[in-house]
Amino acid sequence: MKKLAVCLHLYDLSQTEDFLEKINHIKEADIPFDLFISVSNAAAFQKKQISVVSKITQLYPDAVIIPTPNAGYDIGPFIEILHHIDLNQYSYILKLHTKRREKISYAKLNRKRYDTALWRKILLNELIGSKEIVLSNIEELNKNDTIGMIGPTPLIVEEKNELTEFAQCAASLGLSLTEPLTFVAGTMFFIKSSLLKPFLNYQISDFAPTEAAIHDKTLAHTMERMFGLAVTAQKHQIKGVSYHNYQLESLRASIRRFFIQKRHTSKGKLIIKVFMIPVYIKKASK
Repeated sequence: MKKLAVCLHLYDLSQTEDFLEKINHIKEADIPFDLFISVSNAAAFQKKQISVVSKITQLYPDAVIIPTPNAGYDIGPFIEILHHIDLNQYSYILKLHTKRREKISYAKLNRKRYDTALWRKILLNELIGSKEIVLSNIEELNKNDTIGMIGPTPLIVEEKNELTEFAQCAASLGLSLTEPLTFVAGTMFFIKSSLLKPFLNYQISDFAPTEAAIHDKTLAHTMERMFGLAVTAQKHQIKGVSYHNYQLESLRASIRRFFIQKRHTSKGKLIIKVFMIPVYIKKASK
């Protein structure tokens, strides 16, 4: 079996058990893999990390733990991990990161609204939700050389805004900007490792410090889309997979949203609504 590198940005340490349980499905599938985990090097995290790292290394003694600055959300640390990996040694990379579990925050994707908890659930379930799912996803990559990335079907989206803002970043990666600009919303996916080589042009120091929400026109926002472009511009396909039906859960999320919703606008403004009426608005910090 071809070798896999699992790259996890473990920002929310309380989610450690969740991810170790999901990663164990890869072990159950008998897929050989190496584990790379980035953690924040902020002083506030260091005491908690001692027990967390101990738990991880008990299960995976060869796991590589990489302290990183809190910059670029999950994407900056992923770039940092790539600089610790010999991409020629791996056929595939699995990118994972902790994601907020609050239900009142939501996003609209492919004309459907998903609260953050459901969004997170879809990402993890469709990628590594069971031994059988892991095997199926790896088999998809193995049997078709044209497939470069696998992500959950409901979360594969097209960028609807003007694409010129992405042209400079694409050029810096040596990629031709093509339409449609398709990517996996949430930035968790399987990808052929060779397709990630252009991202070695960047360092985590290129990213701004992480704030409360990802804003448009930041490098992290742009780079999320560049992962998809790296696949299509290098003559590969993004394959959507779907093993569960989330329609009922999506409906429940819509009902909850009617009662209370919390969202950040593209400019970083926080808006909270109750019964669809705004009750709190906070401008983005500058």
